[in-house]
Amino acid sequence: MVTTLSDLNRSEERRAKPFPNAWAGSNSKGNASGTKKFAEGQNQNMIMNGQTSYTRRGGFQMSVSKNEDIFWSQNVEHPKHWQTFCLMCIPCFIGHPFSKTRLKDYLRFFLSTIVWISIIQIIYFIVSCSIGGFASPSDNPMLGPSSDTLLKLGAKYVYGICHRYEIYRLVVPIFMHAGILHIATNLIAQYFLGLGYERQWTFLRFLPIYFVSGIGGNLLSCVALPDNISVGASGAIMGLFGAKIGNIICRFSKISHLEKISYFISMSIFLVVMFAMSFFPNVDWAGHLGGLLCGLLMGFLLFGIYIPIKIIAILVMLISFLLLLAFFLTFSLLLALVIGPKYTEP
Repeated sequence: MVTTLSDLNRSEERRAKPFPNAWAGSNSKGNASGTKKFAEGQNQNMIMNGQTSYTRRGGFQMSVSKNEDIFWSQNVEHPKHWQTFCLMCIPCFIGHPFSKTRLKDYLRFFLSTIVWISIIQIIYFIVSCSIGGFASPSDNPMLGPSSDTLLKLGAKYVYGICHRYEIYRLVVPIFMHAGILHIATNLIAQYFLGLGYERQWTFLRFLPIYFVSGIGGNLLSCVALPDNISVGASGAIMGLFGAKIGNIICRFSKISHLEKISYFISMSIFLVVMFAMSFFPNVDWAGHLGGLLCGLLMGFLLFGIYIPIKIIAILVMLISFLLLLAFFLTFSLLLALVIGPKYTEP
């Protein structure tokens, strides 16, 4: 059998086709160029109109969502509104649950640092309940261990920080929770906010924001509410939200008008709800506020590079760093020189 040059060319053209003929163009002669134009047109539509870009891998449809805050891939070609909502809750029901796209999502989920932080928090809560048992609902309405047990395990305690130099009490409370209701609400918030934010920012930015905000919230709580024994990751979670606000402000000129409206509505609702909850009994409002402020400053510091004008970007990052440094120095000095000396050995 003799193979001619024209046969080889036709074979190469068939292997080069990434899409079916119905997508490529109307005539067979313009298939290759039609395919290229179709792909370029889809990318342009995604950029200009906020649509979704699709590619085919492994026999299943893989999609890249325009919503950057959603952790899970859409996994279907034309998702409906209810499917987009379900991506935040039960993504395994959207598309084939074991497609290559979804399997990559599962792997990325178990490699996420926020997942392992949540696992540590769950283990810490189980240990605290095992050691001290459950307090009566009148003593702890959150349905958890007593305050004595929380103190032994590292809760925020001003006397221990100032006189025993137990600085770890500014960090350990991030992994502790006062009860079942407390840890459940925080884990849900971490799931909805943390997963998408970590995928968008990478763990190199996510972890500093999370822990700096949590420590900053505990520090402000020591100064504003020195008599309270506090635990919880609420300050760190509020810091993630504050960093997202800074991220949006830095990228404001690159965000579409529709996204700006959507962000404004969702964040306004979140702030109002969290502000109202901060003044409920047994809720540390200072920890929430300190975490939000530190997260906002961290957002400007880490995402200021996205500001189009370089000189403004440098100034924003420099000012945010100085304000963050001033926050920790100011409240550390207040705690050591003003608040701490008022407390004696209990």
